[in-house]
Amino acid sequence: MKYGDPSDLQDYEGGRDYEELKAFAEENLKPMCSIKNIDLCDDDKKARIKEFMDMPMETLVSMVATESVKLDDAESKFEEEVEKLQAKFEQLSQEKDDEIASVKASGLGMMKSVIAARESAGEEVKDEL
Repeated sequence: MKYGDPSDLQDYEGGRDYEELKAFAEENLKPMCSIKNIDLCDDDKKARIKEFMDMPMETLVSMVATESVKLDDAESKFEEEVEKLQAKFEQLSQEKDDEIASVKASGLGMMKSVIAARESAGEEVKDEL
């Protein structure tokens, strides 16, 4: 879901239930500072808009391209690191599963059953720890 200025839509990353959507809408879905609503801007934002409006179009387009590359690079780096984390997670998960299988194969379940049977027959367990 996207929201905001049509020329600069933002991703909505909040909750999806009614109360969270309602709170978000009440806070964010109203006229906000923009080129078309400059009267809603504070002095700093008005000055920033004027600065961009006064720039040659080529400069502005170049700046947008440069900043867009930074966004793309950040996203790519994030995706690469998530892939590394996913691979590590899968490795650790497999190691855990292998260890659990090894412990079960050692007869753990049978040992627990024998202890339970012997305790129910009245034998005391001596704690050696």
